[in-house]
Order: sequence, then structure tokens, then C-alpha cells
Amino acid sequence: MFSLLGLLGWVCFRGFQNDWPSGIVLLGAQVIIAAGALFNLFHFAVLKRGAGNLGTPSMLVTQGGLLPWVRHPMYLGESVLVLGFAILGTSMISSMFALMYIVSITRLCLAEDRSCSAQFPESFASWAHRSKRLIPAIW
Repeated sequence: MFSLLGLLGWVCFRGFQNDWPSGIVLLGAQVIIAAGALFNLFHFAVLKRGAGNLGTPSMLVTQGGLLPWVRHPMYLGESVLVLGFAILGTSMISSMFALMYIVSITRLCLAEDRSCSAQFPESFASWAHRSKRLIPAIW
């Protein structure tokens, strides 16, 4: 919820400014935003198809999309989307919103890992051993 409010605040803040970038920077940021949104929606569909009810999953979904390599691909998509918005922003405040969002997402990843570990101890331990938390091959 915090991340959505932060993103909404950033968009509202940017809406009152007239210093949007133009040209290749604008196009690049738009492509990054679209890619992050599509990536997020794709992995939502993968998780929904695999787990059924996302609120109370009956099984741990570890296959499909980037799930064999990344435990939180939807958060990765959201982070890419926020990075695109940060590229659009030309002020320090917009960069701070993006940084706050990334910090909140990393904390959420840690909390969800603890929750999954408690709910699916054996399968999560195996998956956590062979996958990264948010960024493929890095973290």
C-alpha cells in the first residue's frame, strides 16, 4: 500500500511541473515504464494460474517466467517501472520517491521470504537456495 501511495504522490507532484524531458530520454523512460508494467502483469498471471488464490496460496509457485531464478518477479517489474518514472523526473524529490520505493520493496521482499519460509518450509528452502530474491544473479 505504501508503494502505491508513494507512486501516486510522485505522479501528482510531477503533474504540476513543466520540466518533463523530451526526445530520446522521454521515449526511453516510456519504454522502461511499459516494460516494467508488462513484466509485472505477466508474472501476476503466472502466479494466479499457479496458486489460484493469491491471498492464501495452497502451494508455492516456483515455475514460470523468471520464478526459477527470482523469488519476487512482480516486485522486479514494479522496480523497473519506478525506475522509468525516476528517469522522467528531473528533480531530487522525484529521485527520493524512487529511492523510498526501492527501499520499501526490498523490505517487503524480506518479509515475504520469512512468510513463505514459515508457510512452505521445505519447498521454500530449496527454492531460496537456487534463486535470488529480486535481481537475477545478483540479490
